[in-house]
Amino acid sequence: MQDQNPIKWLIKFFLLLAFFYWLHETTWIQAHVLDPFATASAWLADKVLNFIGFEVQRRGASIQTASGSFEIAGSCTGTLVVFLYAGAVLSFPASIKSKAVGLLSGFVFLNLLNFVRTLAIILFSSKIPSFFWAMHVVVGQAVVIAGTLAVFMWWVQHEGRPTFLSSGKRGWLKTVGFFLVGFLGGYGLYFLFLGSPFGAWSMKLIVAHSAWVLHFFTETSYKDAVIQTATCSINVNPKCLSSPIVVLLAGGVFALPMKWWKKLLIILIGFWPFYYAYHVGRTFTTALSVSGGTSVVHSIFFSSFGQLVLILFCFLMVGYHDHRRSGKKGFARFLLIFIAASVLCIPVAYGLGEFYKTFFLPWLTQWINDSPRLYFDGMESLSRMLEFQAFIWVALMCITPGLALRQRIVRGIVGLGGVFLNCFLTVGFIELFHLKPDVMPLQFWIVIVPFGMYYVMRWKEFR
Repeated sequence: MQDQNPIKWLIKFFLLLAFFYWLHETTWIQAHVLDPFATASAWLADKVLNFIGFEVQRRGASIQTASGSFEIAGSCTGTLVVFLYAGAVLSFPASIKSKAVGLLSGFVFLNLLNFVRTLAIILFSSKIPSFFWAMHVVVGQAVVIAGTLAVFMWWVQHEGRPTFLSSGKRGWLKTVGFFLVGFLGGYGLYFLFLGSPFGAWSMKLIVAHSAWVLHFFTETSYKDAVIQTATCSINVNPKCLSSPIVVLLAGGVFALPMKWWKKLLIILIGFWPFYYAYHVGRTFTTALSVSGGTSVVHSIFFSSFGQLVLILFCFLMVGYHDHRRSGKKGFARFLLIFIAASVLCIPVAYGLGEFYKTFFLPWLTQWINDSPRLYFDGMESLSRMLEFQAFIWVALMCITPGLALRQRIVRGIVGLGGVFLNCFLTVGFIELFHLKPDVMPLQFWIVIVPFGMYYVMRWKEFR
């Protein structure tokens, strides 16, 4: 810090505070910054709320719900708080680089915090209209003020070290960033592939080969996209052959700590074979289970095939990161331990899952909606939620290197408590607000939470 005179800093701060407040209230800023920002916030709120299954409509900066209309005014966008925060950072005696990082960090954090506040106001006030004033004025403003102070104090504490993260943690942050870039970029290319003649030919090939494999187990024929067995008929529509799990895995490969040419080569060479094998496997196993008398809705291969593949992929990534320095022998040993752990974990997860479905879910839905049945149509994902998460967590405790038996048991029990809490909050949130989220992001959430908990637990290792 170059200048530690608090009086000088306070004078600068109040002068900048007055300037930014005046600037915020000018007609030009209101018309060209605040109003467009409010409309953009309403557009994003519309996308997010509909994405999580809360049906709304947008008109300009207004959000229409079943219970009323919510206007996002320019003063509700959080820009005044950002301006005041900027005054505090710019007046603080720090280097230009550190101030730039502080401004960028605060801008992102405060806008995100205010956006979450906006969503919370719409959700809670739609359910309980009398909560609007308390959520908007009391709780919302208190959260934003506390968040502003927190991000400023955090920046001051780390002033002079603008990365804020040690080298190991920066590596994991970099991995997450690469995954997001790979996933978003891959999604655009994936839709181009699905809409191309090559994509259409691939879909026809998948149906034909799935029927060919299936005929070894039961009498089968197919025509166009319909597979006919002795007991049922299955229509394999394009939506069934466009799973985003392919893009998720491509994003995971893009985030691997290896040379660029290797990552791109793996994605280019492996994309179509994986796309083909994944959808043939899903189509074949679903058709076989349905032919055996299971309904499509209750077939684990129809509803959860992508989750099973994603779980396996995530475990392989954990093993790769933990054993890549020990070479092929270390990774082979990890695979053997994982297989052995899976044999142990499956009955444990199944038992907890049965308790969850038989007692926990009916109690929770009865408590929230006075009905033991789930409101959400995609109940198969929610009913298997604890089963999948318990398996993931217990298996992770088994394969983690360097833990004593007592540590594995204690962390396993604590983690299972966290899994139950996540199930309680997720199901409670969906049921309370009568949400109808898309099944795929819900399934991704179910898989990724225990892995996220696991790396939070191991965060100290990356210092």
